[in-house]
Amino acid sequence: MTPSGWPSLNGFTVDHDATWSSAVPRSSQHSYVIKEAIFRFPTSADRLFCLSRGSGPLAGGTFHLTQSDRLELANRIEIKIIVEYWTGNVHTLDSILKVCELRRMENQYGIGILTRPPPGFEMSYQFYANIKVVVTLPRPQLAAILQLKNFETDLPMYSHLIDNLASTVYFRTISLRTCNTPIRVESIGTGKASFESSNAPIEGLFATNTSLKIVTSNSHIRASVFLQSNDATSFSELTMRSSNGPINASIILGAPTSTSSERGGNFSINASTQLGPLSLIFPSAPPSCNLHLQGSTSLGPADITLPKTYEGAFKVQTSLGLAFAGFGNRMERVERVHGAHRRLLFEQDGAVEKKGSVCSSDEGRWRGEVKIMTSMAPVTLRF
Repeated sequence: MTPSGWPSLNGFTVDHDATWSSAVPRSSQHSYVIKEAIFRFPTSADRLFCLSRGSGPLAGGTFHLTQSDRLELANRIEIKIIVEYWTGNVHTLDSILKVCELRRMENQYGIGILTRPPPGFEMSYQFYANIKVVVTLPRPQLAAILQLKNFETDLPMYSHLIDNLASTVYFRTISLRTCNTPIRVESIGTGKASFESSNAPIEGLFATNTSLKIVTSNSHIRASVFLQSNDATSFSELTMRSSNGPINASIILGAPTSTSSERGGNFSINASTQLGPLSLIFPSAPPSCNLHLQGSTSLGPADITLPKTYEGAFKVQTSLGLAFAGFGNRMERVERVHGAHRRLLFEQDGAVEKKGSVCSSDEGRWRGEVKIMTSMAPVTLRF
């Protein structure tokens, strides 16, 4: 906290404060007015960011990431701050809200939203204000994909909505962080990505070729993921973590080239929750892919359906529940797929623990590894 009472911005330099538009009455109710501030930054920036600090009645709002083909946005990213408030508020907006343009290092730009409660303030029906942060990306010409280096938010109490951007924008790195509010993604394409909240869900369609992390608590994760492996020497990674909430994901694995004689990509996936069900399905994966999967929950069922191309070791374990590992819901030990026979080999075949391998050749037996754990609930692994 600075001597003036505003939250401190350690590690950032204030370039200038926002220039606000004149207050415009909201069309439906003239007792409410809207003010806006606009910032524009180059798409070539090494890092772009939005952050908020502070407390009080304006400590929270909505964040929206969208795209437009407006000509004035060519090679520029627009960040618009929209404040809607009741003119009958006792306290002036300037006394509790400060918005500024920030710098961190060379070619790193962003905005900061600072809030503070007015002296003696108590939340009541007499106060109303709302903040919206709208980030508009330019739409590239000639159907090209907009390439952005690094984009991040650190906006506690701001719900996040990401438009359908996967086919027109590529984020080399993106990190969205909030708390107590949801993150919803229509679609996004990334290299390295992180989405974090708490006490609220995270939902969406995510495509990534390096790493993806989705973390929340006390709520659910529902994701459709396309995980691409482009590097034969490293793993593409997916982490999903929650607590007191279910995880439900459909995961497609991909590699640029894959034949029956080539390695079909390297994938490392970890999904964990507590007190909730875990459900993962893999609709497809390249032949000969190297998949390492760990899934865990407690006091909730675990239900995993692997791709038909999976070969490697497996282990499923529970307590006071039943464990199943097999082809679909059948008990057969051999399945014909892609012109080869996959064999199911058990080292341990108990009621609560099953361990073994599935393969079409001796080489495939040692390729991947899957471990699924729960307690006080059933665990199901389908190949």
